[in-house]
Formats: sequence, C-alpha cells, structure tokens
Amino acid sequence: MPEISIIIPVYNNEKYLSSCLDSVLAQTFEDWEAICINDGSTDGSGDILADYAARDSRIRVFTQENRGLVAARNCGIEAAKGEWIFPLDSDDRIEPSCLEKLYNARHLGDVIYPLTRYAGARSGIMRYVRPTKLSMSRANCLSASALFRKRDWERYGGYDTVMNKGLEDWEFWMNFIGEGKSFYCVREPLFVYLIRDNSMTSETRMATKELLRAMCSKHPFMRHYRALSSLIRFFFVRQEKDSGEVCVRFFRIPVYRKKALRKGEAYA
Repeated sequence: MPEISIIIPVYNNEKYLSSCLDSVLAQTFEDWEAICINDGSTDGSGDILADYAARDSRIRVFTQENRGLVAARNCGIEAAKGEWIFPLDSDDRIEPSCLEKLYNARHLGDVIYPLTRYAGARSGIMRYVRPTKLSMSRANCLSASALFRKRDWERYGGYDTVMNKGLEDWEFWMNFIGEGKSFYCVREPLFVYLIRDNSMTSETRMATKELLRAMCSKHPFMRHYRALSSLIRFFFVRQEKDSGEVCVRFFRIPVYRKKALRKGEAYA
C-alpha cells in the first residue's frame, strides 16, 4: 500500500500534462501512487495518460464522462489506497523534494503544505498567511495541493459538489478550520502554480458571490469573522512599499512597521 496517493484530475490539458507527470516521476519520495482521472477529455490527454501509465505502474488511470473538477477529484480519492492524499491539478507541478519534505513533517499537523511559487502570467512566491478562522474566512490562504489524511476527506464527505463552479478547495479547508485542525507550512516553494489568466468577468464575480453565500451557510462562523475582517480593514490600512517595508496605519497613525519579503524572495 502506498503512503501517499496523488490525485490528478485531467480535462483537455495536453499542453501541460506531461510537465505535471514528469514532476511526479522525479520525486525523491518513491512510495506513492498517482491516480489520474480523465474527465472526458477530447484532446490528446488520454493518450498521454496511457503512455505514462505504461511507463510506471504507480500511475493509475480512470476514465469517466465529463463531470467537472470536484467529481473527478472525489472519484480519485475514493479509489486511493494511500493514507495520505495530495491533490495536484494537471497544469501545475511540484519540485522533486516536495512529497519527501511534506511527508517528513506529517506529525506536525493535520494538513501539511508548502509555499507556492507562481508561474505563467504571474511570478514570485505567494505571501504566507497562517490559516486561522479570521484569515481563512476572509480569503483562501492555501492551494489545493497539500497533504491530508484520507479519513478526514471521508469525515467531511469529500469536496462539496455544490462548489462545482469554483472555490471547492477553500470550502474543503473550512471543514478543517471549523474543527480546529492544525496546519503546518513547510516554508519552501515546493509547489508551482500556473496562472493562465488573471482576468475576472462579471459572470465569474456573480458566481463567486453565490458560492461564498453557500460557504457561509454551511460554515456559519464565517459570517462573524468576515464581518470582523471588514471592521479591521476599515480602521487599519496596510501599505507595502517597493522597498519591501510593510506599514499598518490606524487611519493616519502608523502603528506597525516591518521589513517584508520582496517579490520573488524565498523564506530562509
């Protein structure tokens, strides 16, 4: 039985799929399986998956009619044999030591995650924010690619299909936040997140509002913390200068000043 099951939903992503799978095969930690869900792809993704599965028996491929990311990810985790789950989107990739370093830190939290490095339309490293009820109610602080136990996924009923149009990762992590589960960050940029397009249409904004309402209904504590966050943003203004200095002001009065990481800098 593998220790880690990597879950890779695939839908019409032949351009980036090989890069994703190559990053999995390059892992220094070898006790894994990769479950790839071909979610009704109509391009060459299926052929690529078949080729990689023939190369390495740890890669297992399942094919289904197109049902969306949430259903594909749930299907993959349902078939997983590992105690630990690591979701990975098919256009992203991981550094060779990613699984090894996350697995070695598994006793430090219920969710183990790395820092994120951007690629594509954006560069640099995602700013680290510790996941709490306040910070996570305001915005999602984590990517989908983090290590967690399959039994927790079973406990929460998997990824919620109501979130099929987006924010499914955020809603899933709120289950852990609501129960006071612990999060541990391996402060190295071991996960590479591809940004294709930063634009957001009005239709997407409306869908996001609907999804947020659904999240607040399922996790009522979010309403209180989002209201608190709005008050904090009203009274306290955060400014970040080009030099990397961060200043927090109470209206016009500076109350906090700190040298922050510059864009693209890594944590020591």
